Amino acid sequence: MHLLAACLGSTDPKVPDGLVVAGVGLVALSVVMLRLLIADDTESFVIAALAQGCLYVTALWLVLGRAPGRAAPTFSSSLSPC
Repeated sequence: MHLLAACLGSTDPKVPDGLVVAGVGLVALSVVMLRLLIADDTESFVIAALAQGCLYVTALWLVLGRAPGRAAPTFSSSLSPC
């Protein structure tokens, strides 16, 4: 069992598939944006930046909507993290 999942009492530490897709999309758009910036294609760069912003908002929505109201775990200074 994953350590963080053990601390939170959850048995399923799986990351949502949508969050993985958003992360891959952000990396891909970063590469595309860099190529557009080098090619000095400002209009396409702005469009790609807006698309990247939409992916960031989607990822944020997925993260915040996953566990509403649950606080982040706090770790004490002892050897046991839970």
